[in-house]
Amino acid sequence: MSEPTRVLQLVNTAVTALTTGGQSALDVVIRDLDDNDMEILITHMAECTNLSAPAVVGSRV
Repeated sequence: MSEPTRVLQLVNTAVTALTTGGQSALDVVIRDLDDNDMEILITHMAECTNLSAPAVVGSRV
């Protein structure tokens, strides 16, 4: 399964848990993530954060 597909699947599972069982259900989903899934999510969140960060004035690319 590709990483983008896995991210969507993990987010869907988390949202479903939160909407049907509340915070405690989401906590269980997060606690049960394996290292690979956690790494995929962290990488995805970091990439999203970098894409939305404002450019620094005077920086050179």
